Amino acid sequence: MPFVESPSVIVWIIEDDRKVREALQALLASRYRVRTFETAEGGLMALEKLQERPDVLLLDLGLPGLSGLEALERFRSRIPELRIVVLTVFNDPDTIFRALCAGASGYLLKSGELERVSEAVEEARQGGAPLDPVVAARVLEMFRRFPVPQHTTLALSEREKEVLRALAEGLSKPQIARRMGLSVHTVDAYVRTIYEKLHVHSRTAAVARALREGLI
Repeated sequence: MPFVESPSVIVWIIEDDRKVREALQALLASRYRVRTFETAEGGLMALEKLQERPDVLLLDLGLPGLSGLEALERFRSRIPELRIVVLTVFNDPDTIFRALCAGASGYLLKSGELERVSEAVEEARQGGAPLDPVVAARVLEMFRRFPVPQHTTLALSEREKEVLRALAEGLSKPQIARRMGLSVHTVDAYVRTIYEKLHVHSRTAAVARALREGLI
């Protein structure tokens, strides 16, 4: 995806490691308006007080006090449309699955290339789901373990299934709109309907449910 500088985009970083915070701040500050917070409590306090809300949130999971997973859920409950990209050392399947099902838009490992974070912020902002290659492999393995039933009671229209298949391919909403000849607004409406029917709150959870139910 070509990178487009977006200085008006607000990015928050919640990270308790000072060196990591400073490195991310230096990487992103020339392209975005960046705020950094040391702990999840500080981030949540800022969320309640600031009128200017973030577009993308970089969230560490290994936080003192309130866990990163709990912080993720609270941010999503306050701003459902917020794009949250997890940046962590944890790559075990259980943590990955819990974070994605809780609404994380992406999941990166701190062991990866730092420049990837900049790309991931833009990708998440445009509706994509940036995943570290190691994480992507684990997600695919988790999907393969879901049993596929013979019948399902979930009713999705053919158009909704087409959108869901595109989500499973990792396409962003603008990319889906171009493929299907629709407006981004219409695609967004389809995605909201899919989430409601599947009783999920994120792209990854929707794809996981669809694969488990044999919808795609």
